[in-house]
Amino acid sequence: MRRVKSATIQIATDASLTDIDGTVYAQPGTGSGFIIDESGLAVTNNHVVTGGRSWKVYVGGDDRPLNARVVGVAECSDLAVIDIEGDGFPVLDWYEGDIYPGLSVYAAGYPLNDPEFTLTGGIISKQKAAGQTSWASVDGVIEHDATLNPGSAGGPLVTEDGQVVAVNYANFDLGQPGVSIQYRSIGHTEARAIVDHLREGEDMQSIGINGQAFLDEEEGISGIWVQSVQSGSAADEARIEGGDIIMTLEDRALAVDGTMAEYCDTLRSHDPDDALDIEVVRLATGEILEGQLNGRELKVVETDEDIAASSTATRPTAGAAKEEAAPTDEPTPTSPPPTATSAPQTGGGGGLGAFTLWGSNFWGTLGGGGEQWYTFNSNQETEATVIAFVQNADQIEIIVYLGNDIPVWPPKDANQVPNVGIATKQGNRDGNDKTAEFIWQGPIQRDTKYYVRFINRGGTTATYCV
Repeated sequence: MRRVKSATIQIATDASLTDIDGTVYAQPGTGSGFIIDESGLAVTNNHVVTGGRSWKVYVGGDDRPLNARVVGVAECSDLAVIDIEGDGFPVLDWYEGDIYPGLSVYAAGYPLNDPEFTLTGGIISKQKAAGQTSWASVDGVIEHDATLNPGSAGGPLVTEDGQVVAVNYANFDLGQPGVSIQYRSIGHTEARAIVDHLREGEDMQSIGINGQAFLDEEEGISGIWVQSVQSGSAADEARIEGGDIIMTLEDRALAVDGTMAEYCDTLRSHDPDDALDIEVVRLATGEILEGQLNGRELKVVETDEDIAASSTATRPTAGAAKEEAAPTDEPTPTSPPPTATSAPQTGGGGGLGAFTLWGSNFWGTLGGGGEQWYTFNSNQETEATVIAFVQNADQIEIIVYLGNDIPVWPPKDANQVPNVGIATKQGNRDGNDKTAEFIWQGPIQRDTKYYVRFINRGGTTATYCV
């Protein structure tokens, strides 16, 4: 296991995303990965690195960051290969045996933006599990009970002798009393076949976007929300922009079930250079555009002011849509791409961040005695849940306020403002006495702004993931 630690990496990404209304958010985040070649080639998840402008890698717990570049990505299979500067790195080998229920495995990585290496143990519980999510459509998925937390994504799932059985990528919660969280990883057979192409610089099942399934049943809009576009890609050359929603691909409606399945099935059934018809809606302007990937650039064919108006009240709710549309035995993702929807806060906190319901995880640090505020809009939701994993500090308070009660931010005296609820501590996460779990859940009003206030009453700096 010392070899596993030495070849497991933490990846820090400096990225941004564009909301459907055209607003650009900073999106820094962290994930995990593992080295497969002494030259510095490493495997991780696509969602860990996609949309990034720069990547810093920490090898084997070293506090010295190394630069890295992305060599190849597979959007639909949620895999990527990066190249770390330098050479002579320790490596991990792929597992050569069969995967079967009961096989002992260990999940390695750097969850919760923690620089300390983490290893959790378990067994394979299901040899073949569903791999449809709002951000990927993965084949060859296995299910196990080795705990994965935000930031574990991209790390290796290894055997007792340190061979890579799978690439960690998600956890799921059925939302049923007495049913435990399910942890899922991409099996070595599927992963290795794709990685062999990616390491040669070949993108697979990709058009050059950071995408997520989007479904708004009230507005009748579904598709792939483009959070960012890779320069020089097929999407870029077609003039797709961040914030666009790709509604159809080859006349096939996308994301009607809240997943990437239809989008990925279409890409997998065509060669990378094929011309593919696309229809795009640009909610910020109300424009509907048509064109082709690897062909005609997008052109406006219609403008709908009602669509433009809806963008101020609509936000991606892929998680909610999937919960409604999926079969009863299909889980709902509780761990979307573990990257921040707002810039991480440091030191004593301060400032005002923002997040979206059913959006990505985000993280931050908060110094002793400090506080940090966030805001979110309820849109069409009538209930919300905020879950925070907090490390190194139990004296945390998380308070939720109705926006109407704070007409001007910051309030002169927040302690005098009535609140709608305070998060309760649910105990220590996975028995780790350094990580406490806080949850607030309650009814909310539609199309209403809310504030969430984090307060560190202790004397040490706390790290949190929400």
